[in-house]
Amino acid sequence: MLSLHWVVVFFFLVSAIFQTVAATATANDLIMSSTIRFIEHSITTPLMTVAIALQIGIMHTHSLVIIATLSWACMMAGLCCEKTRLAKATIIDKNKITNDDMSGKEKVAESKTIDELRKVIFFTQAAGWVMLGITFYVIVGFFHASQQSCDSPETAPNFIWAIVYGQIISFVLFGLMQVVEIVGALSAEQADLGYIVLSLMSKTYLGWMIYGGNFAQK
Repeated sequence: MLSLHWVVVFFFLVSAIFQTVAATATANDLIMSSTIRFIEHSITTPLMTVAIALQIGIMHTHSLVIIATLSWACMMAGLCCEKTRLAKATIIDKNKITNDDMSGKEKVAESKTIDELRKVIFFTQAAGWVMLGITFYVIVGFFHASQQSCDSPETAPNFIWAIVYGQIISFVLFGLMQVVEIVGALSAEQADLGYIVLSLMSKTYLGWMIYGGNFAQK
């Protein structure tokens, strides 16, 4: 038996631990704070999507495993995208310093490397959006199919509708935050703060919706 109660408790606990570690990390540490947060997302995001799936009645073990795996892979694509973005930024910064000392062939090689990194960023970002879309296509499709099989389209409690569509908005905002960072509209520090705020809001929203809808009323 998979307890919805402990799923919620565990993702709050994991998030608190990783966010604390990320907040105390410095630039000289082995792992950067952004990496720590993406690793945390790769654990808590599958828990969140599984919690949503359980709320709408998806109980099949294989379906839950697939949903969790897609969510994990989506976060890993985000991490790869972030690492590639940082690698590209490092090369660009280095070229600004050593530009006068580089030969023509070296400049061409560096330019090709930057172009290839841009392609990797594009493909990993696109892969993340595809996996996110498939995950919620399955969840929303099952949810609405279950409503059509009932006597009334409003059979599900309002908090279930709020959970499903509220979390879709949260996940989309996460993806858009990275897109905005990639195009340079936000600095790395501003984006990092944005991730923290979005993470806090989405987890708090989901947690209270689940507890308020399922446990507080019992």
